[in-house]
Amino acid sequence: MSFISEHTINEIRDYPLSKSFNGFVSLKKAGSVYKGLSPFTDEKSPSFIVSDAKGIWKCFSSGKSGKDLISFLIQKENLDFKSAVIKSAKELNINIKYEKETSEQKEKRKHKEVLQEIVDKTNKTYQNNFERLPNDHWAKKYMLDERGFKKETLETFDIGFAFPDSRLTPIIKNEAKLKDALELGIVKEDKNNPTAHYDFFRDRIIFPIYNNKTYCVGFGGRINPSNEKAKAKYLNSAESEIYNKQNVLYGYNLAKPNIPYFDYAILVEGYTDVMRMHEVGFDNTVASCGTALTVQQVKLLKKVTDKVVIFRDNDKAGQKATQRDIELLLQNGMIAEVVVPENDTDDPDTIGKKLGKETLSYLSSIIEDAILYNVKNDYNKFYNEAKVQQEKEIAEEKERTGKKPRKKKVILSPQNKRQFIENICKTLSLISDFIVKNQYIKEIVNRYKEVSLKEINDILNGIEEEKKPKTLNRWDYYDYELPDYVTCKLEDVIDDIKEYGIFQSNSKIFVLRGSASYYFEEISNFSIEIVQHMQDEVHPMKLIRLQNVNGVEKIFDVKSDLINSLQSFKNVITGHGNFFFSGSSSDHERLLKYLFDKMGNGRKIEILGWQPEGFWVWNNKIVVPGNREDILNKEGLFKYQKESYYIPSANSIYKNNLFKFKPQKKFKSIETSISHTQYFHQIFRVHRNHAITGILFGISSLYQDIVVDKTGFFPILFYFGPASTGKDNLSRAIRSMVGDPQSPIQLEGGASTIKAQIREFTQFNNGISELAEYKRGNPQLDGVLKGLWDRRGYKRGSIESKIATDEVPILSSAILTGNEFPDAEALITRLIWEEMKAQEFSDEEIEQYNILKDILKKGISGLSDFFIHKRLYVEEFFLDTYRANIKLLNDLPQFKNTTSRIISNLGVLLSFYQLFEKENFFPFGQSEIMKHFAYIVENQKKKLSSASPYIKFWDCFVMTMRGNVNDQLKVNQDIRIDGSHLMFNFKIAFMKIQRMWLSQYQESPPDQRRMKEILKDDASYIDDKKKVRVNKEGTPTSAFVVDMAKMGDIQDNIIHQMNIQLNQDTLFSEKNVNDNLNESTSKLPFY
Repeated sequence: MSFISEHTINEIRDYPLSKSFNGFVSLKKAGSVYKGLSPFTDEKSPSFIVSDAKGIWKCFSSGKSGKDLISFLIQKENLDFKSAVIKSAKELNINIKYEKETSEQKEKRKHKEVLQEIVDKTNKTYQNNFERLPNDHWAKKYMLDERGFKKETLETFDIGFAFPDSRLTPIIKNEAKLKDALELGIVKEDKNNPTAHYDFFRDRIIFPIYNNKTYCVGFGGRINPSNEKAKAKYLNSAESEIYNKQNVLYGYNLAKPNIPYFDYAILVEGYTDVMRMHEVGFDNTVASCGTALTVQQVKLLKKVTDKVVIFRDNDKAGQKATQRDIELLLQNGMIAEVVVPENDTDDPDTIGKKLGKETLSYLSSIIEDAILYNVKNDYNKFYNEAKVQQEKEIAEEKERTGKKPRKKKVILSPQNKRQFIENICKTLSLISDFIVKNQYIKEIVNRYKEVSLKEINDILNGIEEEKKPKTLNRWDYYDYELPDYVTCKLEDVIDDIKEYGIFQSNSKIFVLRGSASYYFEEISNFSIEIVQHMQDEVHPMKLIRLQNVNGVEKIFDVKSDLINSLQSFKNVITGHGNFFFSGSSSDHERLLKYLFDKMGNGRKIEILGWQPEGFWVWNNKIVVPGNREDILNKEGLFKYQKESYYIPSANSIYKNNLFKFKPQKKFKSIETSISHTQYFHQIFRVHRNHAITGILFGISSLYQDIVVDKTGFFPILFYFGPASTGKDNLSRAIRSMVGDPQSPIQLEGGASTIKAQIREFTQFNNGISELAEYKRGNPQLDGVLKGLWDRRGYKRGSIESKIATDEVPILSSAILTGNEFPDAEALITRLIWEEMKAQEFSDEEIEQYNILKDILKKGISGLSDFFIHKRLYVEEFFLDTYRANIKLLNDLPQFKNTTSRIISNLGVLLSFYQLFEKENFFPFGQSEIMKHFAYIVENQKKKLSSASPYIKFWDCFVMTMRGNVNDQLKVNQDIRIDGSHLMFNFKIAFMKIQRMWLSQYQESPPDQRRMKEILKDDASYIDDKKKVRVNKEGTPTSAFVVDMAKMGDIQDNIIHQMNIQLNQDTLFSEKNVNDNLNESTSKLPFY
């Protein structure tokens, strides 16, 4: 997708704001701003204001405002952003350049827009806070009275205030912007409670920091002076995608249009220094925000002037910073001057406050050329040393001879003279302009007779010669000399130089230059390595390692084609921070050849768990069965059998990214102090016999690829029953065997939900997932669940072909939970059936539950490493054990006539009990297992029988008795109960049941005639009478009569619903009964 380049947008925004409105509003100068009639409303007095200094326009009659012509056109002509940019460019005669925007670039741009919106709103909030403060508030008294700033100055610099309590955090959380606010540093995480957050700036005066585009990008906060000893005096915003303090000068947005009029910029140290200098007339002043001046900041200044006057604090730290500033300015071809105050305590704020408007003339009188100032200070230091030495010699001679010797001229010692000249030459060598350099040399020679032109030129030539890259004979090993500061040895890189004309050292890339003679040139501030190429049919990847000169290292993967062109290569590396490449296209080609020849091959591991190469991958650890366990390094890299592997989710660059690789980060080995025996016994204490299938299912899940390979299926564990029976806790206990459990997949959305979220089943090979809130009656959902047992993946279209499909494989086991059970036989037989009924628990049971809950909170997945090491053992003996158990179960009378799928499921669990029985950590034996298996199979068979139309009819009958009023079967009106006999008009009842059936099962019931035949075939059928008075107050009608005593549980359900209807609105109504129960029942542990 093509988009308008950022360069074009910046050109529009850099255009003088007042001039950009020429075609839309007639503006007139009014003081420091421009005024005109509103283009939005019909007015007679101008209320449309444009400020070039602040880079804003505002229409006071309509309330509209913005920072550039683009925002004006969006609001004036109702254009979208792209259209407004195009029209702005045409109006300002700016050529529009287009670039291709990748999905990553689009995501980054959108992210920056979100960050900018948060900062803009925060800035406005802080300003409003300050405006509304009472006049006696400490912040206003401090700025207006104690510091003596004018109200207009505070408004010009948009001074704000952050209240002592955290007022921004709740708003940001409510707008779901917490992650972004944390990145910006506006909100901070409580170290003692990761779920709690607070405003970073509290009870502080706020100084908003604007970039060169006049956008607020960060803040500085000044503490209440009464709290200075307890807390940091100033707090500053963290760096972010929109704020890099190396690129920003405080006050530059206001000073930029004024600097050309002064023909120089003034550089000071802090926020209030800038404010004071602007207030007294030096509105060409900027500050480096308490940090050393940077190359990027110098480039900003160089756009509007070639001269900078340095006015740092006059203490030692300020003077040291001044020297760094001078060197950097000279290196970048600028003229440097310094303000030389009379007193050590003089700083810009102090002088400005004391002298007011007189500051202009005073400062002009104490500005000196920076180079000559340094030379003077240097000379005075050496001169004073020589003078002291001379006075010492005079005193010694007088003492020896008794006569006072004749006073001689003070002469610098030879050593000091050379040092003086070398210092001069080191400074002069920073100047690239030959004419300017010679002018300084002449001036110095005229001022200081001790040095000659020849002496300066000789030493200066030597220094500049040393700085030149060494000339090399390209093919003679002995003539190669590397730059002096390079730490590597020639023999280590000579082959690379000859083969590629390139080498790396000191976290930089060097290329060979020249034709007749050769030298090396730096083309980066980083070194680079392609750790490995990772082959993929769709998206081959490269794993790249960068390290810049500041020691910052980044390891990341990128699509291979994104490094093949120079521009996309630059986009990739700059996207990861301070990584700059200045090489040409041919340099880039050389570098690729160099990198490709040296890169390794490997594989990117995106599916954690068991790997086909023979090891298990946690997100923090590698386990090689029977061999070793290795903790992953911070880059997510490891080697196995000479092959490299990369796990992106384990890369530390994603550690604090809340949305990247969130599921994988949970899949980790968590060390625990408890043993397998303790853990399994605790589960059993809480969940009794239900724990048998759970524990065995958890163990077998760690080997499910083996089970599927040998049998073609893997069981689904099903927990169903009312709320508060422990389903969720037991499921969590099992899923904790593979790390911090993933959030359950909610099934309310049906088949579409699980298809959309089925990715979780392919993220982990031998993982465990939970599907929650199962509701019966959805055949599509039941079909998807059957596919989990059969390990049939979810098919989807392939981008490679119009007719081909890809398949998302099922690699994890499933625990299914819900309050309802399925009625489809094909699904029922694929489940390990655990119906959980208990809802009331003793104090001892609750205590044991809480113990288990605490264990799970800490994590226990480290226990699974034991089972991973046993994999070869399982591979060897599982199939034979399984086949023997299938035969055993089929031969036992309690499992007679049990469907093969149910037997197969139980055979898997029994096999893993027998494989690990000798470890003696199970809280149950095989006899308890068989007894429990018999119980769940009997229960399962009952549910299978209930899948018939007969059961569905009576289920719907009961549900219709408690349905809405219009469709309800009413006692003594539609139905009549006499003893155990139930009578009802079949035609009326069937009509209502039909609607309930369709709603409940998403299918039509058998027709009325067929349904009657099914009911008559049951032993409960008595008669189909012609005239019965079902409605006591109505006329006799036909009635279908059944004996409820022969209908099992159905009778209880019908009687229960009858009592609810008859007791409606009485003391015995269901609502009152439930209310009384709630008052007398303690909160259960599984709520």
